[in-house]
Amino acid sequence: MWKPVNYTLPESAAGIKQGADPVLNSVPGEVGAAQSRLNGVAGFIPVTPSPVSGPAGNAENLISRLNSLLAISADFLCVHPYVHPVGDKRGDYAYLSPSSCRDAVLAKLADPYENLPEGDCAAVFLQITGYDHADMAKKLAAFNTVFPVVPLQLVQRRAADLAVLETEKFIFGTGFVSPKFQKLDERQHKKNRDMDTAMASMLAYCHGYDTQNKRPETRLQEVMAKKQNKAAEAAASWAELAATFAGGSGQAAYLTGSVGQIRNDFSKLAITDGAHVLSVICCWIGQPEKMAIFKEVLGL
Repeated sequence: MWKPVNYTLPESAAGIKQGADPVLNSVPGEVGAAQSRLNGVAGFIPVTPSPVSGPAGNAENLISRLNSLLAISADFLCVHPYVHPVGDKRGDYAYLSPSSCRDAVLAKLADPYENLPEGDCAAVFLQITGYDHADMAKKLAAFNTVFPVVPLQLVQRRAADLAVLETEKFIFGTGFVSPKFQKLDERQHKKNRDMDTAMASMLAYCHGYDTQNKRPETRLQEVMAKKQNKAAEAAASWAELAATFAGGSGQAAYLTGSVGQIRNDFSKLAITDGAHVLSVICCWIGQPEKMAIFKEVLGL
């Protein structure tokens, strides 16, 4: 059955983050202790492994899990009013009811010219409907803000343009005066590139010898401070990303089985046309493990 889209931080991604937490949480204390030891350096000292190296022993496994989660290999379909010959074209406008949109998806799932997966697979369906072009653009914007999908972004832009088409026909803007200023990269000029190349090697020598003006302990302190800052930035970046998984727009469904079984189950999903004159349905289909990211993000 269709379920309202409820954006959720993927459990798989959260699990990978939890696996990395012991390392990230230990960085400030480990770096602080290392800096204290460095301040007391006098002559030769033995090199000992960092105490954080133990918890970091599963780094390869975490990287492998992340690659598997995001290495998406799926077939994708997006049916919308503006694709030929599905939509009902009326001049500059196009319309597509939810039931007609569903029928178009069913036809594609049975298209003999498509090379869809064989055997057991999984499919994630997304449906967004609108009362008019403005309503459709608003709902698509709410979805794309959290989980941008390029075809849906194009549909959103088309719907937004059509929503104001009649009023903009009476607006006569003043065009800019030619020629127009353009952003310029100084290296577009060959002579500048030649100077850059000729001087780079000389400045590299200068920089190399300049680093010797700092004692090794000072350079190590700078590296440690940078390491500590990067760990804090990584934690803040994750918190910011996790906070974006909120709200939702549209309806979604998760179906499994062969393509034929998925098509049959999809045909049974309730479709209520009502006053909705615009509809978009997206379908991701592939191996079940490859659909995890979509399933979890959409709250299925």
